[in-house]
Amino acid sequence: MSSPAIIVVAFNRPASLTRLLKSILRADYRGINNIPLIISIDGGGGKENHKIASAVEWPYGTKQIILHEKNIGLRRHILSCGDLSEKYGSVIILEDDSYVSRNFYSFSKEALEFYEDDYRIAGIGLHSYRYNENAFLPFAPIIDGREVYFMQVPCSWGQAWTTKQWKDFRDYYRTNNTISDSDKIPDSVKKWPESSWKKYFSKYMVETNRYFVYPVVSYATNFADPGENWNNGLTFFQVPLEHQIEPEHRLISFDQSDNKYDAYFEILSDSLMQFGANIDPDTCIDIYGTKQTRFIENEYMLSIKQCTNPIFSYGVELRPPAQNIFLEFEGNVYRYSQTKNFKDKISNAAINYIWDKQQPQGYYFASRTLYFKLGYYLLHPLKYFRKRLKYYKSNLLR
Repeated sequence: MSSPAIIVVAFNRPASLTRLLKSILRADYRGINNIPLIISIDGGGGKENHKIASAVEWPYGTKQIILHEKNIGLRRHILSCGDLSEKYGSVIILEDDSYVSRNFYSFSKEALEFYEDDYRIAGIGLHSYRYNENAFLPFAPIIDGREVYFMQVPCSWGQAWTTKQWKDFRDYYRTNNTISDSDKIPDSVKKWPESSWKKYFSKYMVETNRYFVYPVVSYATNFADPGENWNNGLTFFQVPLEHQIEPEHRLISFDQSDNKYDAYFEILSDSLMQFGANIDPDTCIDIYGTKQTRFIENEYMLSIKQCTNPIFSYGVELRPPAQNIFLEFEGNVYRYSQTKNFKDKISNAAINYIWDKQQPQGYYFASRTLYFKLGYYLLHPLKYFRKRLKYYKSNLLR
């Protein structure tokens, strides 16, 4: 495989572009030659970004600036950048509010080569998730001594594709470029704006049963600077970056790994069983409680939702939450039973836990309330007071 091209995606955030380019220039490219750098600027972010891109001296290969005269939007912009994989063989795509680590390039190159022939791999992520963007709660993979885990969630905070991986998506997207309520992807993903390319890639991965490769320690972080999808900068997507002096990438195949997650950031039942959980293979894992019941066909379910006849119940003391299951920490938050015994609502015990500001999740839910529900409760004050009344009653009557 030739040296993957680095493609920087910019719009109207010159300070973000400057910061990203500095991190790219600081990275380690020892032993790698002829690395193409492409800076693609969407219309509306022209003059200042073009000045910044033109001033960059790139000593590791060729540099090209693509300036779109009109604003084509984020989805079309990313699609056009992904299409460059046909020319370069493979691409690393970085949006301008990203920031990369010292060894992002060597990891990307090695991972692209290692997983090139596995049809189940849809791409390589450089970001390591610490936040479940569907449930607005913390996420972390199980630490199993391996460098990577696999998840049915596309990465948009530093990602890489081979020509074949991107072409497979493009062939699918040509006839599957709409999202409907019947699609078996998270409800929150369906509501993402039309400017999102990621929700179509999510649908593609679910319907074709493919996964992204993610590093356990992140090679890219994200500032979520104000832009097309955000009005304010957020810190939810900031993660620790790796800083290895002499990196050794110990990649494993998809079949070797037990660290696998679905489109809802839920660990697969097979993986949970490999770690020691006492559950039936035909179990739907719904620890975050975001799965739509109408789509669940499994006989058994493990969930935070209300359950009338639990076989087992688990607590929430350990992080990540899956550890409470296979280490059998007793409690009354997560329940395991037949699917028919579950309701769509989250259990009262879980609601109490969520509102408890002394617990880490409480702070995340407080943030979620601030950013996502303030306007709703201002328009529906009675619903807010009913929720709080229910919480206090359940505590007083316990």
